[in-house]
Amino acid sequence: MRHLAIACAVLLLSACSTSTVQDYPAAWPPLSGMSADCREVAGAYIDLNARPWEPVDAAGKQPNLYAAWATLGFIEQGNAPGRKRSFALAFIDADTLLISYLMDNQPVASRRLARNKWRCDAGGLHVTTMERSGALVDKVPNHGELQRTATLYRVGNTLYVRRATDARIMMLHVLPEQRFRSQWERFQAD
Repeated sequence: MRHLAIACAVLLLSACSTSTVQDYPAAWPPLSGMSADCREVAGAYIDLNARPWEPVDAAGKQPNLYAAWATLGFIEQGNAPGRKRSFALAFIDADTLLISYLMDNQPVASRRLARNKWRCDAGGLHVTTMERSGALVDKVPNHGELQRTATLYRVGNTLYVRRATDARIMMLHVLPEQRFRSQWERFQAD
């Protein structure tokens, strides 16, 4: 019985949770409610492909995780120095959202999302951009689930996006780990 109690204590103490939540920047305008159909987010936006800390003259030289392609669930779009990167959002009909990634105004990738992958309410357009299950961490036996969502708001000529990633993983198939990350990005209309 003592060994079982020790094993349970070790298991409970090994449970891990990490969370990184970026507050909405105070310098940005307040987000007001969206329309019932969120049609105001439709349009084209410039992807600077820049890290927040990157010097302006280095922006866009390397693909990075602070770019629209990552936020919207596309695979890496590779090195493309000097090419204009942008993305477009369009509602094909009442149940289909089309997200396109463009380089020099030419589509290089697109995703059609059925109604079960997005919803609209006063809080914005909520889009599920990635869902995975199974092994999530390299080189360690594990299983779990990951979901990435983007919540889009348009204020004036700027699209504000809250990207959230939530992962629940069982490391070594027995040790629970939860990871949550939330960050804000903004993109100017093209």
